[in-house]
Amino acid sequence: MGLLSEEGGQLLKADCGEIIPFNTDLFFFKIEKSWGIFERHSGIVVQAVYNTFQVISGNFIKLSKAGVNNLFSVQKGQVVTT
Repeated sequence: MGLLSEEGGQLLKADCGEIIPFNTDLFFFKIEKSWGIFERHSGIVVQAVYNTFQVISGNFIKLSKAGVNNLFSVQKGQVVTT
């Protein structure tokens, strides 16, 4: 499964096992067993290295990998804690 732009251009390659929209610009994508975050205008903003994600609010997403939690800021478009 991949993701195409409105014009038909490829945004995410077809090797994604799952894609879940967060809003009109931000998407979670899964490659094999790991999750990442894609932003329509910026591309991949978080590589697919996280085991799980949890939406905390409209502004923050908790990302977990090997028992370590990080916080992604939707407004800043980046991980703000490591």
